[in-house]
Amino acid sequence: MRLLVGGDSFAQRPTNTSDNNIHWCDLLASKSSVTADFVGLGGGDVSTTTLRTITSLLSGQYTHCIFFITDWFRDVVHLNPSDPYKKVIQHNPNKFYNDIDLPQTLFGRKEFTANSKYRFTGYFNLMEPDLEPHADELKHYLYLKADYTYMHDRLSNLSMLSTVAKQCNVELMYVEVFNTLLSNTKVDMFVQDFACFNYLKLWNTSYYKFFDHKDNIKYRSAPSHHSPQQHKDILQLFLAEQPNWLT
Repeated sequence: MRLLVGGDSFAQRPTNTSDNNIHWCDLLASKSSVTADFVGLGGGDVSTTTLRTITSLLSGQYTHCIFFITDWFRDVVHLNPSDPYKKVIQHNPNKFYNDIDLPQTLFGRKEFTANSKYRFTGYFNLMEPDLEPHADELKHYLYLKADYTYMHDRLSNLSMLSTVAKQCNVELMYVEVFNTLLSNTKVDMFVQDFACFNYLKLWNTSYYKFFDHKDNIKYRSAPSHHSPQQHKDILQLFLAEQPNWLT
């Protein structure tokens, strides 16, 4: 067995390991003597994070996948003008999904690397106004964006991820931290076999309430966003709900 962990920064390993901070997905994998690979993109939108996860699943290495559903309002833009017809539309799907490469360095956020091609943005993510594209350009783009895409396109992304997981015989578990879907009721009508774990709901809190708390603010901008004890607590919640999921 092999576990893939995809999504946004919640699907990244903690960078500060000096305090023995281990991601709850790593703890889960270790408990079952399973290897875990992380492909989370900090600040990533649903389209990009599902795409990166799908391309990893298509490698055929994985039996299980945990995917963190990010904020619905996040988006992604080119840093430089691009002609999508020449670069994407002429590719057939097999070639597109097997050839595309999405390393973290392609996505600028607080700072860009020499290889950055895209920038994560969104209504609640218009950060660093001195960086390209200019904040006014981003706002103009977002104001022109059709409102229905925030539901339809994001659900379509999740639906495709579920389809690929099923075709690859991968057990898929969604994790919701932003309460984007508000309720799981009838979501499986649009995303097949929708299984979702929402630990903040089990803690009787929400994303903003949790990270506005004085003890959690320091983790708000850090990969994985939780303390060592919180990761352990999340694992116990997951095992209580899904005791035989990774077996």
